[in-house]
Amino acid sequence: LLEYYFNGANMGSLRRAEKDLNFSIDSYFQKVHDGYKPWII
Repeated sequence: LLEYYFNGANMGSLRRAEKDLNFSIDSYFQKVHDGYKPWII
């Protein structure tokens, strides 16, 4: 998320951060939708 804010905090910067970090926000949101809770260890 820091890369997202460093790049301007818009959809283009989110996609740029995804590409730079090899991360998929769509995949992450799907995991959350399916019950994933990243704040629980």
